[in-house]
Amino acid sequence: MRSPLLRILWAFMIALLVSQVVYSFVSHRLSRYELHMHQKFSELFSDSTHYSILFLGSSKTHADIHPAIVDTICGATSYNAGVDGISLFEEKLILEGYLARHPVPRVVVLSFDLHSFSGARNFFNAKQYFPFVANKVVDTTLASHQALSGLKRFVPLLRLSDYSDDDKTVVVLKSLAGHNDIPQGEFQYKGYLSNSDHVMDEAPKSLDSQKMTPVGRALLYDIIGICRRRNITLILVYSPEYQQIFLRQAPNGKTVMDSVQNIAGREGILLLRNEQLALCNDEQYFRNVGHLNKRGAILYSEILARQINHYLQQQNR
Repeated sequence: MRSPLLRILWAFMIALLVSQVVYSFVSHRLSRYELHMHQKFSELFSDSTHYSILFLGSSKTHADIHPAIVDTICGATSYNAGVDGISLFEEKLILEGYLARHPVPRVVVLSFDLHSFSGARNFFNAKQYFPFVANKVVDTTLASHQALSGLKRFVPLLRLSDYSDDDKTVVVLKSLAGHNDIPQGEFQYKGYLSNSDHVMDEAPKSLDSQKMTPVGRALLYDIIGICRRRNITLILVYSPEYQQIFLRQAPNGKTVMDSVQNIAGREGILLLRNEQLALCNDEQYFRNVGHLNKRGAILYSEILARQINHYLQQQNR
């Protein structure tokens, strides 16, 4: 007759196995539904394809820069690594995680928002990184910021506690039915996700006071240092916004921009102030005041690609 200790051990092993099976099933269905971001993170953190231009940033990068247009004009291979909602903390993580797997790009284009320099060191959505802990940079960063620590590291089923009930039920059912997170009529290409044909269909949100904190400044210098050590040309970009609304209306917005401009000048980094482009006065190019629609992304990608190409040609002289 088996001892009580042995029965407990067997029960534990069976429970662990069942939990792993449940987690594998649910996480697989979630990744099938969150198709766009899962494929993007797979490319960034697991693949090793060489890209000569890497675009970093938040939703403005994600929705505004079409790599196919950049590739054609620059004669390059580019990838859009923009992720909605993130700040410099995650942009640094993405750059380091990318470099851990990929050959060094020639150029990194960092599109920043006024809020990028707040110094926040928290994840906008930590769980989207969970499937990519095989990348040591991702794993170390999640662990050091308590986003994936303790029992969650060893019992994957516990990671599902970070998902809402909607994620664990409705999304799984949608995935089983063959649906994904790419809206009908939209498309993805090398990290870019199109942002509809709608024109100014969202009301402007109230704008918080902005500032460049010491931590935010340090994160920017961290990215500058990474690029210098790897001999990467860094370009800073402030993306289009309708009628410069954030710079004009956000408290301290101009102060933040002046700080970035001073840093770029001291460090010899190109800063493109693309909120000053003519297209920023034409609402037909905007989905909302801060993001371009499909038509705007096509036009802006052409402009940005020519700016990058012109700068690189000057550097080669």
